[in-house]
Amino acid sequence: MIIVEEQNGKKEVDSWNLLMPGGLLVVSYLLLYYLPQETTLRFWMIFVVSVLMFCFGFFWFLGELPVPQTKSGMVLFRGLLFAVAAGMFAFGLYRVYIDNGSYPSMAVCTLMLIEALVMITPGVADKASMNPVEIEKRNWYLRAIVAFMAVIGFWFFWKEISSDTTDNVGRIEVATMLWIAAAAIYGMCSVDSISYIKKKKGKKNQ
Repeated sequence: MIIVEEQNGKKEVDSWNLLMPGGLLVVSYLLLYYLPQETTLRFWMIFVVSVLMFCFGFFWFLGELPVPQTKSGMVLFRGLLFAVAAGMFAFGLYRVYIDNGSYPSMAVCTLMLIEALVMITPGVADKASMNPVEIEKRNWYLRAIVAFMAVIGFWFFWKEISSDTTDNVGRIEVATMLWIAAAAIYGMCSVDSISYIKKKKGKKNQ
């Protein structure tokens, strides 16, 4: 077990202090398995309770973690948040796909997307701690992620409309969630692709 100490202003983690917020996060996800198939009052009550438990658990969990003192430590920490966020959204998409775009699966995927955006916001919207080169590099990565998600969404859409089967396997819903996520990341991070293209063209013409 990691020992709790305050040394030179640095906060050390006590693993016991992470149990409660971690438990809230686990329970918030377990509740999603009990969502009914129809959007009844019970459906919304479980959904809202899950959202609230995530909010309390996630921010409490972050509050117990020490802030990395080095730039490499901050990059690693944000990278872990990105990985967890990507995994959560991928799970939501998988749930939509295997459940044929049912109401519970769409609710789960929407919640996973919102929670993933909450996790990555500090890492992609914090321009104050980045120099112009780092901001440009960040924008390049984000443009690549947005383009990738949009293309995968169109692939799922094309597979659905070109398929011979009439069975709904959730492809349209998956494509829609991918496009929503791409648009959210694009807007949230102020990735100005038009200005970027104009700047690149201006450099070539010089």
